[in-house]
Amino acid sequence: MDFQPRLGVVTRALKLAAPDLMHFFLVAGSVFICYCMMGFLIFGNSLPWFATFGSSINTCFEMLLGEFADVNAALRDLGGLQSVAGALFFWSFELLVFLILLNFLLAIIVDAFNEVKGSTKEQTGIHVELARLLLDKWHWLVGTWSRRYIGARKLDAIMQGWAGILEDEEAQEAAETAATAAAAASKHKGDDSDEEDEPKVLQVLGETVDEAALTQILVAVLQDGGNGSGKGGKGIKGDNEVDPGEVEAAAHFIIKRFGKSTRKVAEQALKELGPGGRELEEERDKLAAALERLAEVQRELAEAQRNLMAGQKQLGQQQSHLVGLITQHAAVGGNGGEAADDVNDSEA
Repeated sequence: MDFQPRLGVVTRALKLAAPDLMHFFLVAGSVFICYCMMGFLIFGNSLPWFATFGSSINTCFEMLLGEFADVNAALRDLGGLQSVAGALFFWSFELLVFLILLNFLLAIIVDAFNEVKGSTKEQTGIHVELARLLLDKWHWLVGTWSRRYIGARKLDAIMQGWAGILEDEEAQEAAETAATAAAAASKHKGDDSDEEDEPKVLQVLGETVDEAALTQILVAVLQDGGNGSGKGGKGIKGDNEVDPGEVEAAAHFIIKRFGKSTRKVAEQALKELGPGGRELEEERDKLAAALERLAEVQRELAEAQRNLMAGQKQLGQQQSHLVGLITQHAAVGGNGGEAADDVNDSEA
């Protein structure tokens, strides 16, 4: 039953409880056989329910299942010491086997089930999977009446035509079918937006691919195949030409047929994270916001550093200009002193 996770919980619980169940049945079986033997030896000559050892086993098992009204009445009707032995036999059997040992059995199974259930992540139930299969089948049946429907054979013909496997006539027919589907898809694009409020994405190898990305991937693959050598480079147009309408129609069909809504993808990711997935998502958002604020602070610091460097550069230029002025003034003062000395010398 491990092919379905929710069904596998039952089988894994029984497997986990198997050692305890073996010891329990060893003890409970010994006690049960002792009571069967006591009933046969004490009441075999008086009551038909215990006349043989086999009938005694059958009677004790019926008492274990709750069918003990007739046996209890017959034990009470016994006279003498047998009535006292019958009361002790009945009440001790009910208390020890029916109440204590049977509840031990339930406790062992429930404890193993809780342990397996606690270690298992929340998974989709089989009823949900069946509902999805039926809903998917219903969408397929309804989609066959749509003018945008592409059958499996036609889709296979389109793919083979792209791969260059089909003959020219078959490839041309497939191309015409794809072109018709592309025209209908573009014509009813507004209807699709009304019918499907949420966009769908495709999950491939852990990556999420939307319709636009899938179209680009198909175009790139077809172009690479067209540039290659051999028969695979033929293409549906015959000259390594890729029709965008055909590619868009195929991508639209694949996303609509196999894609999931973005909301469901997000919910599935939260379920896979476990019970604390939502808290982990919130913590991740807070961390991303904190990193964004840190990056903003770093940008502000870099801007302030650039402004500081620009101010230092301007201050250096002003300092150089001031030094130049001082040097020029000193030079002018020295020339004036020499001229005065010359005048004094001439007067003397």
